[in-house]
Amino acid sequence: MPYLRDSGFTAVYLGPVWKSLNHGYDTIDYLEVDPRLGNNDDLYRFVETCHRNGIKIGLETGFNH
Repeated sequence: MPYLRDSGFTAVYLGPVWKSLNHGYDTIDYLEVDPRLGNNDDLYRFVETCHRNGIKIGLETGFNH
């Protein structure tokens, strides 16, 4: 995180992180992080660490249509 902060990053944009079957855009649970990426606590700690370092987080979500 210090590297991002010291490099002047102010935001991190993450592609779909929610539980899906294949590629992230086929979300099956919008309340659970895809186990291939970690878990809800991992995401919470990442976001908390970013915020402590002045870095905002954007989360992309693919809603079914």
